[in-house]
Amino acid sequence: MRGGFTSIQESDMCDSYQKYSYPKKAKNLDGVWFYIINTDEYRQGVKTETCLSSVKGGSCLYGGSEGIDPTSTVCQQFYSNHLLLALSSNGTISLEEFLIPSSCGCSINDESDGKIVFSQNKKKRK
Repeated sequence: MRGGFTSIQESDMCDSYQKYSYPKKAKNLDGVWFYIINTDEYRQGVKTETCLSSVKGGSCLYGGSEGIDPTSTVCQQFYSNHLLLALSSNGTISLEEFLIPSSCGCSINDESDGKIVFSQNKKKRK
């Protein structure tokens, strides 16, 4: 046991919320709208994690505060690909790939060209 650390408080760098949903309609990776097949007998659920609107695009928090240089970090939404059985507008059933919001993470900005050089997207434990 280390001395001096009686309790460690964890806090998210970028606040988000999680939910489990059964989508009805979505655009695939090609930007085409599909109806997602969800019936009483066949259900396709997805778990999403979405940045709170109050933090998306804002600076990351370190122990509840913005830190020394708030402009060097930014909270951003990350996505993952999910395959779902879908119905096209012409009635064809196919397995399609969709982008689903998967985490809200902290990214470090490169001040020279504005590109993101490092991302940390901590998954919530629930």
